[in-house]
Amino acid sequence: MTVIGSFQVFDTVAVTTGGGPANATNVLQLYIYDVAFGRFQFGYASAMSVALLLVLGIITFIQFRLTRAGSSDMN
Repeated sequence: MTVIGSFQVFDTVAVTTGGGPANATNVLQLYIYDVAFGRFQFGYASAMSVALLLVLGIITFIQFRLTRAGSSDMN
């Protein structure tokens, strides 16, 4: 859950540092936001968002399978 939770830090970074000095604290979600609403490249930002969705889906599926690896539905 911590891995998936680490992808939800957009609001903290956006409010506190805004990407920080020289993009030191920039995260992927803030970069997508900047591309979409700062540079008005909505197509590129939506493509990055879909790729992020796929990566998070794969990570979630793997974690779900690993946590259920020792359990059985036959109990």
